[in-house]
Amino acid sequence: MENELPDDLSPSEAIETLTEIEGYDETLTVRTFGLTLMVFALAIGAIPISYAASESWLIGHAYGGVIEALLWAPWIGGAVTITSVLWNTHSISLGEPNEPVYNCLGVLFTAVFFLMAIGVQIVVGASMNVYITWGITAGLFTALLGGWYYYLYRKRWALIPLIVAGAVILLGNLLLSTIALQTVQAGFATGFLQGGVYFLTGLAISMRG
Repeated sequence: MENELPDDLSPSEAIETLTEIEGYDETLTVRTFGLTLMVFALAIGAIPISYAASESWLIGHAYGGVIEALLWAPWIGGAVTITSVLWNTHSISLGEPNEPVYNCLGVLFTAVFFLMAIGVQIVVGASMNVYITWGITAGLFTALLGGWYYYLYRKRWALIPLIVAGAVILLGNLLLSTIALQTVQAGFATGFLQGGVYFLTGLAISMRG
């Protein structure tokens, strides 16, 4: 962000002003990241709930298989679109060029999530409820996301909350796996768990900013 400093500032005043500017940059980034998590909370919560709620209808529908394969797309597409606008606004506010690669991260992370889900399904076996499997994957993915963000930017304010959120989602779904839940019940339970944890984590990060 370009800022013009008055010529009559003393060296100490100039340093103080630059420090305030850097603090503003950090605060804006933290709050944008928190809002991103809050937006994705709606998506990752709504996906298993949508599948669970429509499962009986999809089975009897002529195009049920096609709809089932694409039911997640509107939720992820909406979240990616909204968060792309958020980060574009973030770049404009800081006077930085927008990096197109950031707009593709949502799609990349979605692909990584599904690959991880396949791996988790292989490890836990086909007997485990598919929604619980998605929940376990979400927990592992969330912790991985925190590690990735810390590796790139060395931001502990992202690392620790995401690892804690991932652990809560993982342990919560492992607990749900011990309860005799019907398929629909499991979809709603893990959806509310994941969405709630993401939303509260994003809110906590935003308030920290």
